[in-house]
Amino acid sequence: MQRFVSALSKLPFRRQDWRRWRLGIYAALTFALISLIPQANFWRVRGHEWHGAFYTYHPDETPYAAYVNSLIEGRPRRNDPYTGRIDGRDGSLPESLLSIQFVPAYSLAIPARVLQISVMTVFILLQPLVAAASVLAIFWLMMLVTSDARVAATVGLLVVSMGGLARGQWFVRNLGGIATPYIYLPFLRRYEPAFAFPLFFLFCALVWLMLRSRARRDLIGSTVAAALLFSALVFSYYFLWTAAAAFVVSIICATAIVRPETWQRDLRRLAQLSALLAPALIAYAYFLSQRAASIDLQQALTRTHAPDLLRPPAVLCGILLLILIVGLWRGIFSQRDHSIVFAGAFALAPLIMFNQQVLTGRSLQPIHYEQFVANYVSLVAFALTALAVWQRRSLPRKIPALLLIAISFVSIARASEEAWFAGRGRVAFSTIVDESRPAVLRLAELGAVETNERANTVLVLSPVSFVVTDTLCMTAPQPVLWAVHMFSFSALTPAENKERFYQQLYYSGVEQQTLRAATIEQTYFRLANFGWERVIPGLNANWRPITDAEEQVALADYQKFVDTFDQRRAEQPALGYVLAPANGDTDFSRVDRWYERDAGERVGAYVIYRVKPRT
Repeated sequence: MQRFVSALSKLPFRRQDWRRWRLGIYAALTFALISLIPQANFWRVRGHEWHGAFYTYHPDETPYAAYVNSLIEGRPRRNDPYTGRIDGRDGSLPESLLSIQFVPAYSLAIPARVLQISVMTVFILLQPLVAAASVLAIFWLMMLVTSDARVAATVGLLVVSMGGLARGQWFVRNLGGIATPYIYLPFLRRYEPAFAFPLFFLFCALVWLMLRSRARRDLIGSTVAAALLFSALVFSYYFLWTAAAAFVVSIICATAIVRPETWQRDLRRLAQLSALLAPALIAYAYFLSQRAASIDLQQALTRTHAPDLLRPPAVLCGILLLILIVGLWRGIFSQRDHSIVFAGAFALAPLIMFNQQVLTGRSLQPIHYEQFVANYVSLVAFALTALAVWQRRSLPRKIPALLLIAISFVSIARASEEAWFAGRGRVAFSTIVDESRPAVLRLAELGAVETNERANTVLVLSPVSFVVTDTLCMTAPQPVLWAVHMFSFSALTPAENKERFYQQLYYSGVEQQTLRAATIEQTYFRLANFGWERVIPGLNANWRPITDAEEQVALADYQKFVDTFDQRRAEQPALGYVLAPANGDTDFSRVDRWYERDAGERVGAYVIYRVKPRT
């Protein structure tokens, strides 16, 4: 009992520590409220017509929600909600990125099953929780390094608020280069990187504790905790665990170069930590060896040894490293100051993230480092470097409260602006999801009374909306003919995915003229034929634009598909339901040519038709 009381006395939330932590808690609660602005605006727009959908401001949230929903329904880890295929029943299903990165999905699905809440509710709750946890994680890290709660709270707000700006989109757009779409408050994309984002900064904080611990028990506890967090990151999000690995490498390099008084001891501790990280990486390598053969192509894995030094976070970190090196050389900074080592590690880590391919020869969508982690790491490096400069050159050394308040105010204003723009950008998309939700819930009821085998094999076609087909599996158990994010799973080969997409276009009455124009159908037509790495500029290191000749060949291929469509193709796979708007504008001529359609059941703004192949 005495040991238990002693352990409690060391927790960070002791009553006497409230004054230190309350600033961080206030900052976390403030940002949690800001993160709810998009959802609150969506509630305002929908009013009494809201049917429970979460507001999604990033398209990749859809497959994550569909996968969580499949786990809530009790399906195994390796399953494809879009095709309905399940490992074991449909043969051995290969690993997908979602089945390998399973920690966030199960962490959300298990409580949802216990509490009997939908994935829609889970994703609504996840946003403010992640927002608050991220601010607190950065606050704790900065508290450990600076021992100043005011600075820690200010930096916590600064880092989470300025991630979009730190990515440097303004410079890319105005000074040349490939300008990809701007993502508002990018770390809040659910559930990747959102769920594991605060874990990354907790890992960094535990590394600091490990290096600064004097008691053996504290050293063992922080080392083991850091290893466990790293293991969770490995099975959460690729770009966060590799960022954590880059941080370990960078702090080893920074320690060896700066050589503080305890550098030999620190390197031994870092070596011990590295050894504890190996089991998770070995398990990850095994899972990765079971991946689908097409996953490398679908994820735009590129073989290259070319350096990547000009991304805005890398440029910022290069400048910060130069400042730190000059400061150490001229004696402005002390080698005894371990915060300088940490500042150097945070500044070096993004350069390692963007340039690991120089050694490995493999580059995987480095734009995700730029959007979801390197930009935030560069901001921590900036804060630590600026603090070191201030404390060395300024008298008195304590930063004025007015300056910290001003920085916090600007950060809150910027975050609120980004949340407001995020809440306006995809209202139409989220409205379609919400309007279709009553009909999709009805499909879920129909699926519940079907036999398990039939419920997972009868496909749903929505001939006029890519949004409905992509989001239906977030609620209903039925698979769909084709979905935008079907490639996220590994049940279909690229050829099968393309065949299904062509069927979707055929039933929707899409002709070549539509695919030649600047339409959403043209965009997805290019994605199906050439892959994301050819359509989205900057996604990989060797981007090549689609040529006109290539597009003409693809258009001719689709026309041949339409001209030769027959009963065999109509039944492979066979449709079971057609979901269409109730406004009567849908052209069913191609569906009715191959299927018998009943009178339909109207549910909300949509009609559910049961169909069966014509004999």
